[in-house]
Amino acid sequence: MAKIGFSNVFVAKYSENEGTVSYSDGMKLGKAVEVDIQIEASGENNFCADDAVAESDVRFSGGALNHETDDLLPEETSFILGIAKKPLAGNEEAFELVYDDDAAPPYLGWGGVIKKQKNNKLLYRAVVLSKIKYDVPNDSATTEGKTIDWKSTSLSAQIFRDDSEKHAWKREATFATLSEAVAYIKKCLRIVTTVEVK
Repeated sequence: MAKIGFSNVFVAKYSENEGTVSYSDGMKLGKAVEVDIQIEASGENNFCADDAVAESDVRFSGGALNHETDDLLPEETSFILGIAKKPLAGNEEAFELVYDDDAAPPYLGWGGVIKKQKNNKLLYRAVVLSKIKYDVPNDSATTEGKTIDWKSTSLSAQIFRDDSEKHAWKREATFATLSEAVAYIKKCLRIVTTVEVK
């Protein structure tokens, strides 16, 4: 089975109350370009008895999410990084994002769709990460020349176990259609209506 595409990234605010995880204010995050999910394990932890390994345990200890979008709009930046939007005097439609001591990146739920092909048939794998926190992204751009040097926005986040009884950190399901995969992500992240970013 070959992976041939990536699309439809969604995020939603994460919260927990006495072991019950919930999500709110979900939104689509730009247009997806690429994703890389790196998982860290605690390492092999063996218990020996009778001069041999009797028990062994390897547990999830964290991970890193790296993905690219076509762009990150100011409203999306404010949402995923916890940056306050401050109005600009004399311009009711404009605001600035101020990166200061009050910036507090929130915990979020994350989802995206990986398109695959198996025996000439398309499949859509919906991946949901239960709890992540974004890092402030770097900025890069290139001056315009005779041809456009297209640049995407690279985002990175830490992956955590959630606060449910079993400490879930990832869930996934594969579907025959894109719409089913997107619906699955929205259901996991409790997105009833997506916040439209303008």
